[in-house]
Amino acid sequence: MGLLVIEGLLTRQIRVARRRSLELLGHGDVLRPWQPDNDEYAIVPSEAQWRVVEPARLAVLDRHFSQAVAGWPELVAAIMGRVAQRARSLAVRLAIAQIPQLPSHLLLMLWHLADRWGKVGRGGVALPLRLSHAMLADLVSAQRPSVSNALRALREKELVRQASDGTWHLRGNPPPELEQLSAFGTEPADASQR
Repeated sequence: MGLLVIEGLLTRQIRVARRRSLELLGHGDVLRPWQPDNDEYAIVPSEAQWRVVEPARLAVLDRHFSQAVAGWPELVAAIMGRVAQRARSLAVRLAIAQIPQLPSHLLLMLWHLADRWGKVGRGGVALPLRLSHAMLADLVSAQRPSVSNALRALREKELVRQASDGTWHLRGNPPPELEQLSAFGTEPADASQR
């Protein structure tokens, strides 16, 4: 079936035509790093690179596991739910990628990550992920210098800060764009769809 991440943090970087995209994987994610990203007939070639960011433990969901859980369809459904959640998260990232201004785009991405890894505290949400500016650039499909400038603008507005241990702190409430994303399907996105 694959590998189930028990703890830790991994990244999967995809390269297409000299551009990169980054996916973060952690507790509960199911992955299959041995499965090729391209089949031999792929028109758009891509290349994947895996990296362990924080020490990780993985459970092997092999044939013995499949046979052992055959009598518990709820467990298999929960694992499939984790696969579907990963696909939904990637779809949200694609929607966030459509936000035109990089500071807003970056802030939405940080809040999206906070939904999964964030810890609510006084004054906002702590995101205990050591994400470099280069990693953030790959997450939002931008160049590192542009991300550094966008982070500077967000810091000046006191919306984001990074602690000395690498933890990101998001202040205040999630931006209104997140509410608009969650209202998908309730009203047309623009006048041309009315």
